[in-house]
Amino acid sequence: KKTLYRLLTKIFYVGPIEFEELFRCAYDGPVARWLIDRENIDICTANARQLLVQAVEKTWCCPVTDSLRINSFFHVNNLPARANIRPDWCSMHALGDVNKIKNYCATEGVKRLVLLEDFVGGGSQSLSAVRFAATQIDNIEVLFVPMIICPDGAKNARALEVSLNAHRPNSLRFDPVLELPNS
Repeated sequence: KKTLYRLLTKIFYVGPIEFEELFRCAYDGPVARWLIDRENIDICTANARQLLVQAVEKTWCCPVTDSLRINSFFHVNNLPARANIRPDWCSMHALGDVNKIKNYCATEGVKRLVLLEDFVGGGSQSLSAVRFAATQIDNIEVLFVPMIICPDGAKNARALEVSLNAHRPNSLRFDPVLELPNS
């Protein structure tokens, strides 16, 4: 019992309610900042909120893996969704037809892609799908937003961001909600 009591300070639990709050933080933080920046929205204007919603309507928000509950992300943030198909990009990377993806983006007027992930350890699973999305679809900017990411994953994601942006500026932006410290 004493050992268990001492371990309580070392436990980090994130359940469904905490993930809903992380979804709110993701939208209000990294996603909103990125869209405001990319659309040059003046946040001091009276219609800034409306302009942000219009930017969201031109943005395709999808999970990287099937573990992220994308519908919860839309629900908690009360977001409109023009692009109703929300596939996980690990599956798209493995099975997707790049021409169909490009056609879908053109048909739906998608200018940007937000890839969301619930938890990233070292990034081996998610970063290949992020690379695929950021390199295979012409003229699409990608924002990668993990809700929680470990130090190794953050290091690898930043290296990928630098590498891809060296070839095509603004192709990838990495902005986690919660980056865990080494400790």
